[in-house]
Amino acid sequence: MTSIFRYLRPVLFAAAFSCMGGSCSCVSGAAGNAGEDVQGESSAGVTRILLDKNSLELKDGETARLAVTVFPFGAEYDSLEWTSADTSVASVEDGLVTGMGNGTTLITVKAGGKSAGCEVKVRCDFRIDELRVDSPSMGTAVRTKVVVPGIAVGANSVKCPVMYLLHGAYNNADSWFRIRPDLGEIADRFGIIVVCADAGNSWYIDSPLDKSSLYETFMTSELVPFIDSRYPTVADRSGRAITGASMGGAGAMYLAMRHSALYGAAGSMSGALDFRVSSALTGMLEPILGSYNSHADDYYNYTALAQVPRISDGELNLLVDCGTEDFIFECTTKFHDELEKHGISHTYRLRPGVHDDAYWKVSLLEHIVFFSEFFNKAE
Repeated sequence: MTSIFRYLRPVLFAAAFSCMGGSCSCVSGAAGNAGEDVQGESSAGVTRILLDKNSLELKDGETARLAVTVFPFGAEYDSLEWTSADTSVASVEDGLVTGMGNGTTLITVKAGGKSAGCEVKVRCDFRIDELRVDSPSMGTAVRTKVVVPGIAVGANSVKCPVMYLLHGAYNNADSWFRIRPDLGEIADRFGIIVVCADAGNSWYIDSPLDKSSLYETFMTSELVPFIDSRYPTVADRSGRAITGASMGGAGAMYLAMRHSALYGAAGSMSGALDFRVSSALTGMLEPILGSYNSHADDYYNYTALAQVPRISDGELNLLVDCGTEDFIFECTTKFHDELEKHGISHTYRLRPGVHDDAYWKVSLLEHIVFFSEFFNKAE
């Protein structure tokens, strides 16, 4: 009976000690192998070390304490020696582990020739940056919001694909965050950097009349290089997509077809792909194109519809969708017909809906899934 009690006593103590850390699972092991006992002669009487956890998950900057039990009680040893196999992932001091960046490391504690290990996985939270991006062509700085997924944050960041998400008329860089308040969480889940830039009512073209409105130049020659230089991006067309709603859908297709060396995929949600179908559209374009009666050719030449002959089949992965009750539904059907006429493969989706946030809230997720499949195939 005495020998049984003497055997159980340290085990019971260790279990109680472990529960102080919020978990009752214990592990002992050799450095480099969580959960594996170290065999060999003891130094200063230490026969075994237990940690209260064999694995731990932290966020960047988060801390957790590991509790240690040394056997037998009262064994002599100089000190506990703590180490992290990769200090860029997590650091450790006196058992306090701090997450530092994305990745996995092994935290090891040693005493008297024995050791135990705990595998630590660290993941950074996504963040949303608000920037002002210089535009030398327009002599201004453009307000831009960037969703950075957690895997693209920190010292061990992973290169991520980028989706340029264009807003509609009378909107700005905040618009998509209003339509989808969970945009940050979605981008984080798919591992995609999302870029939303203010573009006013520019229609994402270089205005032939207003030299302070050169948004084709900004989007393609200034914003893309800036994003690639500042963030860990897949910096080629295989990791770059562009989409938007209404004016943004028109702009996304216009830019993608004119700059297919930059973008590998493009989408349009309820896009104004042919300005001429509605007097409401032509009226909005007068400040940058002039009156429709005087500049009728430009009202075609600056459309996404007019750019279709520029691309060949398979050059871009295209997704076009629109609500069947949308007041510019005809834009999408004409664009679809033009793609068909030129033999350009594309995904074409129609469903009930009007020209509003409720429709685009659903469409955006469909576009992200579509682009994610494209990015995954390109890897």
